[in-house]
Amino acid sequence: MNQRFTKAKLSHLGVTPSKRRGQNFLLDPARAITIADFADIKPAEWVLEIGPGLGMLTGELAKKTSNLTLVEVDRKLHAALLGKFPYLDPQEILCQDISKVDLSSLSHSRQQKCTVVGNIPYSISTEIIFWILKHRAAISRVSLLMQKEFANRLSSQPGSKSYGSITIQLALHANVRLGPIIKGEQFYPSTKVDSQLIMISMLDSPSVAITDPLHFERVVRTCFSTRRKTMLNCLTLLDEVESKTQALGILSTANVSPTRRPETLEPHEFAAICNALSTLSTSERDSFYAI
Repeated sequence: MNQRFTKAKLSHLGVTPSKRRGQNFLLDPARAITIADFADIKPAEWVLEIGPGLGMLTGELAKKTSNLTLVEVDRKLHAALLGKFPYLDPQEILCQDISKVDLSSLSHSRQQKCTVVGNIPYSISTEIIFWILKHRAAISRVSLLMQKEFANRLSSQPGSKSYGSITIQLALHANVRLGPIIKGEQFYPSTKVDSQLIMISMLDSPSVAITDPLHFERVVRTCFSTRRKTMLNCLTLLDEVESKTQALGILSTANVSPTRRPETLEPHEFAAICNALSTLSTSERDSFYAI
């Protein structure tokens, strides 16, 4: 499917690619095969595709499994998908914002976990990752094509500039592996940056022991909100930490140097800090959750 054909098809459907929705359509069927092969779909495996668009990738996924759920927010594209894939259950072709899909309920009704696949918009990549983490118990793995820079951020290691809160949140619940790169000119409209495939394999249990996932998330986010500060100064930003002396005690208990910066810490070190913080009084923690 070359650019001229893609433009003509979209024009026929009355669809103008939306920057707000991040609509960039694959041009080369070979790239759709690359994406589908990377996902490593098995027969009868339940696959949920995010933003199928014109259905190029959908066609390749359908060759691997008939157990497909498509989620397309654009009403015109949704209608076109119903016509293009008459052999799929129309009730499994959803016209919905992916962030509004209750995947946990779908998984419960099927009594099956799903594999999430998609060429996702750059503008909502972070939102989609947190949606995945929210529904992680319903997901076996995730294979996504996303902005190369963001893919590298998700797979980065402590000490790198791209390492951050979302990296740690993902590392807590999944193993991450990078795949092939697809150039920006392989899309219509073309993109100024390249895309990269990423495989996110969900873990059965967190990679490190934490007593309170919500508390862990808030501590990590707070620390990375001022990533150039030392951990001593970062901890004083938490409402339950009343002084630098108390922060020093927490870091000592966690065996973390107060002069280190957030981007140098491993997930298990943040877990140790959270466990040390959990020894504070209930009233102090309640004030933190009231933020």
